[in-house]
Amino acid sequence: MRKLIFIIILITIVPTYLFSQNKEMKKLFMEYENVSGFDLSIGTSDADFDFDFDSGFFELLNNIKDIYILNYKGNINNAKYMKFKNKFDKIMSKSNYSPIIDISSDGVFKILIQKDSNDKASSIVMINENDESAMYLVAVN
Repeated sequence: MRKLIFIIILITIVPTYLFSQNKEMKKLFMEYENVSGFDLSIGTSDADFDFDFDSGFFELLNNIKDIYILNYKGNINNAKYMKFKNKFDKIMSKSNYSPIIDISSDGVFKILIQKDSNDKASSIVMINENDESAMYLVAVN
């Protein structure tokens, strides 16, 4: 009986937790919509990729509903940008994103994927940062 109760609690809490992480990320992006140096683009996707791969990643691409892109132009050592980056990193530290690509040489380029309780991809984060600009993309289904 205890196992059943634990499973029911797990099934209800994990999706809520993942949703709240995405909600927190969206809220952060919206907070910087009108901040000087930042430019926010919000879109939706109804893409239908017809790849013959059995991959959760391609399933995620087909199910993306919201896309948030936050661009920053200016020195990335600026206090405004560092404040955003710290908030972003705090949200990411509470999330279960796994890196797919992580290139850090003359800048940073990362693609991370978050999986839901069924081990299926549920959101993507892409970070592209150099000395004079940064771009953060969050795509969720």
